[in-house]
Amino acid sequence: MKFIINNESFDASPLAWPEGSTFRLMYEGDRNADEFRLTNSVLKSDSIKLIIDVVTRNVEKIRLRTDEVNWKELKIVVNYLGIGLSTDYIYPLFLTIEDRKNRYLFESNTTGGLDDLIKIEESDIKTRDSDYTIIIEVPYYHNLRHFLNRNYDKCDSLMKRLSTIPNLFVAGDYALARFSKFRIPWLYIDVFSYGDNSLTSLKRASEMCLTFEDHFDGTQYCPPFPCRYKTMISIPIFNEEVYCRGFRFRFILIKYDSPSHILNSLDIDSSCVGFNMKDPDTFYALPRFIRAYETKTNTVDPTIRGMINIIDHAGRLLIDNHGRGIARAKDIMRRLTSLIDNDKGIISVSDHVRRLISIVCKGFNIAVPGYHYPSVSLSYRMIPSHIGMPMNSRIGLEYLLIASSKRCPVEETYDRHGYSVAEGETYDFVIMDVMNEGQREFVSTDKLNEMVTYIPNYPLIELVSTSDDICYQRTYTFYG
Repeated sequence: MKFIINNESFDASPLAWPEGSTFRLMYEGDRNADEFRLTNSVLKSDSIKLIIDVVTRNVEKIRLRTDEVNWKELKIVVNYLGIGLSTDYIYPLFLTIEDRKNRYLFESNTTGGLDDLIKIEESDIKTRDSDYTIIIEVPYYHNLRHFLNRNYDKCDSLMKRLSTIPNLFVAGDYALARFSKFRIPWLYIDVFSYGDNSLTSLKRASEMCLTFEDHFDGTQYCPPFPCRYKTMISIPIFNEEVYCRGFRFRFILIKYDSPSHILNSLDIDSSCVGFNMKDPDTFYALPRFIRAYETKTNTVDPTIRGMINIIDHAGRLLIDNHGRGIARAKDIMRRLTSLIDNDKGIISVSDHVRRLISIVCKGFNIAVPGYHYPSVSLSYRMIPSHIGMPMNSRIGLEYLLIASSKRCPVEETYDRHGYSVAEGETYDFVIMDVMNEGQREFVSTDKLNEMVTYIPNYPLIELVSTSDDICYQRTYTFYG
């Protein structure tokens, strides 16, 4: 179908436009039209062409640099076209041609099976330098040996029992560690399911996990309890050995069509590897995982909205109660990768950046495509941070740039009583009785350790659609 913006004419699929954008709404209002036209003299040709390159998936264009973009003019264009990602929409143009081709090839395939992914072994991967500018590096003294999780045999035994349930796929934290032959630390086994009966499979797996003799039942000396959120059921597994700490099974309550769909939904490159529960030693990955593992670098991608928090509250409690090594890893994060306003507390940051930062202590640098350190100029809004004035909101690229240049400390804040509840109050989690869907009252303890009844916002165990969160308007952006 033909689209025209001022004097720029081009052919593209109407579905290539983001949901809620101006051209997409025009098409949905008149699907029989031959062309759609927008005219506004304020829109500049160079910025229009950038949008066209993304819509038409131009893989021949040489990689763009951030200092080659007129961000004010681009902002006007994306606002006029109603593009929710704002200026971050042109992110693919900052990628190398090869990465752009791989992105377009694999992200569109959400229904393919394992054969549509890359089957890979660690011995296939060669070390190389990153194609993008690294702005946060793993410290030279960083030693992963100090905080490796050695629950190998226990995991194999438990996963073998879960392997009788169909269409279970493990990706992310544990899959990365297993792929590395456990040279990379891990804390979670993230279990996904795909296909028509995925909710049934996840419920069965969760119920089976709760029968494991080693799961936390609330009577042990430290309190990571089974918890359920809107998008996951999290069940901790206990280990009494001195040098082994516990871990968590996390059953992801998100609807997926295939393993390819699962990996493409993950926003951290180094997490895009996984295996079928029935065959834990055969690994499947996306090209961006291979790039991350080759270069030991994750790239910022503000266009992907990951729906799973790599570090959840319960996970932090587990970290705090086990092992000096993880404490050292958190110390590295504090000293390396964030900002703190000593007067007003933590500076806000997007979940995507937090997840990137959490992977630094696993040996992965952070790079920003399109960003070139010698040519970047800091926004005037960032200047107060360099003259000692308080900063009350820094997100996205600004957050990373300042953290990189200042090497400021980071603080993680959380309430150790975060899962205590008050009588009759509503909460976003279900604690302990995680399979309860209203058959019984929801009860837990308050801060005085007395039993009280509470109301969960999500009493039913349901799958969340990956499309539920696609159409939204960005208030802040990484670029521009």
